[in-house]
Amino acid sequence: RGQWDAELLKTLQNWNAQWVVLAGFLSLIGPKVLEAFPQKIVNIHPALLPHFGGSGMYGIRVHQAVIAAGAAETGITIHLVDREYDRGRVLAQFRIPLAGCADPGVLAGRVRKLEHEHYPRVLNDLLWGRLTKA
Repeated sequence: RGQWDAELLKTLQNWNAQWVVLAGFLSLIGPKVLEAFPQKIVNIHPALLPHFGGSGMYGIRVHQAVIAAGAAETGITIHLVDREYDRGRVLAQFRIPLAGCADPGVLAGRVRKLEHEHYPRVLNDLLWGRLTKA
């Protein structure tokens, strides 16, 4: 993992990256990259954190857990990345009601629409300073 972290940092530096934007990235970002991009790594999660997040909570598993819990709503969370899964500061959340949806695949499609609608806009606001990261 240490070598992966070093190689990722080298690649990002070679590209002169200012931000790191992830889309449901499933691995922890290593300390070298976190230190080089403080408060500048963003990810999206297909649920309303802090619920239904953490290690192993990705893809259809998230939607299955939301339905099994009998949640009234779900949504997406756009957050900064830190050393723990899905624990970075929340930048934005968008919600939808479950409205009796019992099919994780259908729910995943509804959540994906939220992601496509809101993630680009929130990123644009963040990068242009219309949304603060601190």
